Amino acid sequence: MSIKLIMENWRSFQKIEEKAIDGFDPSKFPNPLPSNAHAAFQQGGLDDSPTNKRVDAKTDDDIVAAGPGSVPASQLMPSQSAVYLSKAFGMSMIPKLSSGGDIKAVITEDNHILDGHHRWAATILRSGGAADIIGTLVELPITQAIPVLRALGDSFENNRKGNPSDSDINIFSAEALNPDVLKGVIEENSSKNKHYDKERWMAHLQELGGYEKLIERIKIVQALGDKSYNGSGVSGAPERLQMPVLEPKDFDIRKAVNMLRRGAIDVAPPYNQKRLPKRTKIGD
Repeated sequence: MSIKLIMENWRSFQKIEEKAIDGFDPSKFPNPLPSNAHAAFQQGGLDDSPTNKRVDAKTDDDIVAAGPGSVPASQLMPSQSAVYLSKAFGMSMIPKLSSGGDIKAVITEDNHILDGHHRWAATILRSGGAADIIGTLVELPITQAIPVLRALGDSFENNRKGNPSDSDINIFSAEALNPDVLKGVIEENSSKNKHYDKERWMAHLQELGGYEKLIERIKIVQALGDKSYNGSGVSGAPERLQMPVLEPKDFDIRKAVNMLRRGAIDVAPPYNQKRLPKRTKIGD
């Protein structure tokens, strides 16, 4: 069986019932996670010994299924409120960045993508989203995955990522559907994209089918944004600085999957009674 087929059938093979954790308490995942709580957080779900006073009464309630899988780009929803138009358009010119495949993304059980947003958007701009996005599926809904994975990323001592300070257009904005704005981005580089090449960008636009086709595909991205967060849309998404950071190059995703599948993170009630150290000051 091919690797792709294995990934495509991961959900059905695991026979997982997709649902939120009952009684989930986001306050159990401090934001940010204090630096002196990193080790405790990474093994909070394993303290189930009935001989001490910190028992949470269950030994398997914290197990979260996670592993490789794939979802068509057109069925994925964004989890962040800003994806930049010229960056996504520039990536859509490069097949290896806009033809789906393994983009090292984390995908929640309710089909939200965490990280890899620009490659996801570029895939839709290039082809309408028919290509599959391969990543790591985590069987938590987005509203539970964010606090769990954000705290886990903090425990790996990763730096949070803020929005870039540039003049790019947010693809979820009304401006992104304005033909005059699009012409400024593609014909005049109004977004100051450092990879801009007018001849190449204009040729790619024609390959896509012109401004009309580009607007059609931007609308697909926006519609998926409107569907996210159970229909609340990306306007209510956390700021990028409040999103999880797991670094594929540092094997963070592999470590996270291992911890979740072992039940090492205390994700479900009854929660471990051993309290995490309190945050000492803002920015700790």
